[in-house]
Amino acid sequence: MAEVTDADVEDLLDRMAEQYDGNCFDEFYENRVFSTYSVNKFLNALSQKKRTVFGDYWYEAGGVPSILKNYLESRKVNLEKFQNTEIEVDFSDFVNPTTLPTMDENVLMCQT
Repeated sequence: MAEVTDADVEDLLDRMAEQYDGNCFDEFYENRVFSTYSVNKFLNALSQKKRTVFGDYWYEAGGVPSILKNYLESRKVNLEKFQNTEIEVDFSDFVNPTTLPTMDENVLMCQT
């Protein structure tokens, strides 16, 4: 069995961060948090299959939320905006609940 180097560990952590650290809860948007569910599923797959399998495990648990599906069906949303640019949403936008017709699409995309 080949020896695992520090560089190998750093590469794996970087790849895991790229795939699973999509959450950020601090007011300055500096501290990113790994998705616990996704990391656990990743490690489980690694132990069972004996190989690295980066998957979108969150999708298994949540799928496409119906609120997002309904929103996209009822509006013209420029999805390219969400694919090609980084969107910042103020913390207060999450605290104040709104209804679907008045919801900020950036908040909806972050929540779903």
